Parts: sequence; structure tokens; C-alpha cells
Amino acid sequence: MITPLIQPILKKKICDLTNDELDWAVAKCEGLPVRPFSSDWAFGGALIERERIRLVPWVRLKGKPMYGMWYAAIGDNSEGYSAETPLIAAMRCFVAWKMGRKITVN
Repeated sequence: MITPLIQPILKKKICDLTNDELDWAVAKCEGLPVRPFSSDWAFGGALIERERIRLVPWVRLKGKPMYGMWYAAIGDNSEGYSAETPLIAAMRCFVAWKMGRKITVN
């Protein structure tokens, strides 16, 4: 008898998503094929503009500025996300806004 391959299902925090996993999550939110949303401004930039995602070029950690980081938030009351690039921060923020703080990745 042949046993089918079963991919493990992982519950991941949005703040830990990068690259392919993050692009997959954005595509799932949008109902689109996977595109390089987190690395290509042609895809991610359009989403940032449409959803009015705010980007700030640094965040504060324990009261100290953390230069080289980006912070993104949607609306006035949403939780923001930070990352090393503005696109990653914005896409994390978008996915969390649509799906919550943790998602199932398979």
C-alpha cells in the first residue's frame, strides 16, 4: 500500500512570515496567484496604495529609535508590523489585518 505524502500544517505568526510564505499569504487574502508582493513594488506598491497602508521608516523599541527598520499600519486602530523593508512590513500588516495574528501555512 502506498502512503500519500502529507505536508505538515504549520501555525505561524505573521511577524515571522517572509519571502514565499508571505507572498503566498498575500495571494490567499487577495484570491490571486502567488506574486512577489513582498519584494516587487509593482505588486506590493499597488496593494499599499489601494489599502492606504501607512509606512514609517523606523520604529521605537523600548523608547529608542531602531533605524533601518520599517513600520506599517492600516487605519487608525490597527496593530502595526515592522520589518527590514517597507514591502515586508506592509505585507505583514495587510495579512494580519485580513487573517489575524497567526495563519495556517501548508
